[in-house]
Amino acid sequence: MNKSQKTKKNSLLANVLLLFMVLFLMIAAMELFLRLFFPQNLTASEFDPYLRWKHIPNFNGKFCSFVKGEFCTDYKINSKSLRDFEYNYSRNKKYRILVLGDSFTVGHGVEMEESYPKLLEKMIGRGNVEIINAGHKGTGPDNYYLGYKHEFYKYDPDMVIVGLSLSNDIDYQSLVEFNQTKNGYSLYEKTPIKDGNSIIRFRRWLGQHSHLYNFLIVSFMKNAFINNFLIKAHLFAVPWRPPFGEESYEYNLQLNKTLLLVNYLNDYLLGQNKKIMFVLIPYDSQVYPPVYKEDVMRYNITRPLDMYLPNKKIKELCREKNMACLDLTGDFIKNSNLPLFFKYDRHWNRKGHEIASKLIYEKLINITSVP
Repeated sequence: MNKSQKTKKNSLLANVLLLFMVLFLMIAAMELFLRLFFPQNLTASEFDPYLRWKHIPNFNGKFCSFVKGEFCTDYKINSKSLRDFEYNYSRNKKYRILVLGDSFTVGHGVEMEESYPKLLEKMIGRGNVEIINAGHKGTGPDNYYLGYKHEFYKYDPDMVIVGLSLSNDIDYQSLVEFNQTKNGYSLYEKTPIKDGNSIIRFRRWLGQHSHLYNFLIVSFMKNAFINNFLIKAHLFAVPWRPPFGEESYEYNLQLNKTLLLVNYLNDYLLGQNKKIMFVLIPYDSQVYPPVYKEDVMRYNITRPLDMYLPNKKIKELCREKNMACLDLTGDFIKNSNLPLFFKYDRHWNRKGHEIASKLIYEKLINITSVP
């Protein structure tokens, strides 16, 4: 290599290094700008080998709607990974209720004390009862069972309330499997599970720490081409789809698995000498006919299933097994003249949580010795 070639090589290397330095400074400047003036929603969850994920202990941040002005709430997590006050595992003299559920239960979109478990606690009186909110977004009955077995049993509750979200709980059943036996079914735990590959772990790390990453994800969501590319590259999650799509073998299999899990969870908690109540949480398409029609058109569903089928099946199981169940759907429909859900985010607003807490309270005082 002659002197001229060496000079060109060194010059190219210097230009590449300069380019990387400029890009790094630009990214750092954008990250700092967003942190100071337009903070984004950081991921509040971390991987767990038994629960799939859980809240990051002592996380303290904001959670805002993708639509400006819809809501922006504090999202604070206690030292035991719950969006709630601090509670000791050891008991005191108060009646203790543990609430399991998904994003509706954890209070997605409302302040912590506006979630239905905390409104219920206030309604009964905090001098008489402790209601511990163990909800986490994106979970289902498999998480509720494993969460109680591996962690939440430590709180030794008098009663467990399970919020069954009919919008997606039928989809989240991947941590357990059922094997048919002579006496019925036995449950098999597919845990502990391994964390995802390096791309998924890096994506989660960015979600937990980078405001720029979360800003770009929200921006890309608005572009169908980029959105699909990110999904295929495992850099973004598959978007939500309504649970009343066309009938299929997979749908019926998941529904039956949900029923088995509800039955198993009921028997398991009764075996632990705990009282239990299942609360059926409606989604907006079940309450507002125009929203249902919009979903059918948006997702091009030509032969939609009965969207109340899960309600019917779970209530049949409750009657058969004499289980304490409360379906909120009918009362939400009666109050459908009110806005009970956020329009774009589609979770309950404060009014939805208020109605839910009142209905649960009325049911609760008839089946328990709550003061």
